[in-house]
Amino acid sequence: MPRRRRSKEERFSEAILSLLMVLGLGWFLLPQVRGVEVVLGLIAVVAGALYLVVVVWFAKRKSTKWENQQNSAPPLEPVQAFQTAPLSPYKRPIQATQQAPLSQLTPALLSDLEWCSFEILVTLYFQRSGYLARRRRAGPDGGVDIELSQLGANLPYAYVQCKAWHAYTVGIKPVRELFGVMAADKVTLGFFVTTGEFTNEAIAFAHGKSLKLITGRDLIKDLNALPEAERIAILREITARDYTTPTCPRCDVKMVERQGSRGTFWGCRKYPRCRQTFPLRKHAAEDVSYTAAG
Repeated sequence: MPRRRRSKEERFSEAILSLLMVLGLGWFLLPQVRGVEVVLGLIAVVAGALYLVVVVWFAKRKSTKWENQQNSAPPLEPVQAFQTAPLSPYKRPIQATQQAPLSQLTPALLSDLEWCSFEILVTLYFQRSGYLARRRRAGPDGGVDIELSQLGANLPYAYVQCKAWHAYTVGIKPVRELFGVMAADKVTLGFFVTTGEFTNEAIAFAHGKSLKLITGRDLIKDLNALPEAERIAILREITARDYTTPTCPRCDVKMVERQGSRGTFWGCRKYPRCRQTFPLRKHAAEDVSYTAAG
């Protein structure tokens, strides 16, 4: 193992300590020099002070050198596996390349809604239908996305769960979980709303219970049955925002498109603190954005 090279600070410190040891040893072993103890004392004080000054000076110089190295260092390279990638032309969020006036909720628009925009749509639908509806904050919702309350009541009387699932049908498990939360909180009414469909098992489980399953087709029909002014007000609020880019369910911020080893995906912009991801999907209506009529 090679011998470590001593620094200038270490060599200077050893020289000062050796000088102090020689002076002290000479004072004890040579009585004839004790008469000059005052001189030796002054020398010791001066040497000690000089030692402290030099140590402080070297420490400050070393700290300044380290700061200069940090300031001149090149910036860190981004993690390649999560590098932000340009949006694919067939998967980019819908932009205003064509303004389509909208006075009714369409299957294409419903399919383009990301999960957070879908929850807002459902919340507005219940509010315009005469309910006091309130969305829960982002994060684990415990099976409940929206609470319905009565005027003047402190506790909700109905729970709403939303699933913006386009490639899957809602099975019995999430429906059973919603009913379990209702029973635990003594809530007597529940709504499960999805952009798609429910399996036969989920429909059979909800049958006979105070639990209503609303498919995407049902929501389109019910929302379009609202008065025109109410309907257009909902659509205007939804389409005024970015309703296609997914929202991070943990951080409540819009996600960004990233390139990974397995392809392109949606990732939280607060990575690496948040590692929430979503797969990319093709939108139902490419290059078309909607504006509410009126």
